[in-house]
Amino acid sequence: MDLNAQQLSALAGVSRQLDDAGFAHFGAFGAPASTPTIDRLAARGVRFTNFTVAAVCSPTRAALLT
Repeated sequence: MDLNAQQLSALAGVSRQLDDAGFAHFGAFGAPASTPTIDRLAARGVRFTNFTVAAVCSPTRAALLT
């Protein structure tokens, strides 16, 4: 989905949560994989580059929600 400038300015925030995915899986962070939509969102928004995760997913998900 491509967003135009008006749609982007009206957008309050986007949060994507994926299991078993790391920075190395996305082109926006230097991966060789092609992720054009994620790359466009990362280029136009804020990147979280210093996030700590737990060994299981539930504490990580709780941290994102609080």
